[in-house]
Amino acid sequence: MERRRSLHCGEHVVETYASPTGPTPLPPLWSLGFRQSRYSYYPESRVIEIADRLHADRRAQTAARDLEQRDAKQPNKPLLITPKLAELPVYVREGSILPIAPLTQSTGETPVGPLTLRVYAGGNCHGDLYQDDGKSFAFRSGQFLRLHFSCEVKPDGTLTVHLTSREGSFAPWWKQVRLEAFGWTPRTRRATSATGNYVLEQSGSSWTTTIPESSAATDLTLN
Repeated sequence: MERRRSLHCGEHVVETYASPTGPTPLPPLWSLGFRQSRYSYYPESRVIEIADRLHADRRAQTAARDLEQRDAKQPNKPLLITPKLAELPVYVREGSILPIAPLTQSTGETPVGPLTLRVYAGGNCHGDLYQDDGKSFAFRSGQFLRLHFSCEVKPDGTLTVHLTSREGSFAPWWKQVRLEAFGWTPRTRRATSATGNYVLEQSGSSWTTTIPESSAATDLTLN
């Protein structure tokens, strides 16, 4: 009985935490199961032979070659690469809105800069943000911040992004909101809201603009 109660409490904690933050993404199927690897897999035909046998016996899902064996003529030659962040693939569900904070070195450091909303245009487009002090139970008395975002591509091609009014009394650290729209192409490169007009600028594969932070609900139309 005690073990059942502990398991139930653990599940409740996970569900409560996942409610404001979102559930853990499901890993790709190839990452699940047993993986076979060792230093002496050479040549490639040997790897294929072992992988076929393991697959037939249902003992492994993947087999990896010796990562040091890159060049038969120069087996100890290091493989040097310079990855660029802009070139790394990012897989995001269509219709997602991801809130992103500037980089900090610790949880005790206050971010400096705008809150970024990465809007991936598509059906059922929405996102959420929750924040509190992270160290007390003050959220129980209303000292928290919750925002909901949504977007919609209109028949005329415009993209409307809606930010709800803030819930809770916790003050945000940001003074501006930067929107980055992906999967959508503007016609006039303009954005309008009740507070003013803004210019859309291209940044890589996205179109961006920055608006002032507001505690009230905001509708921003990108055209």
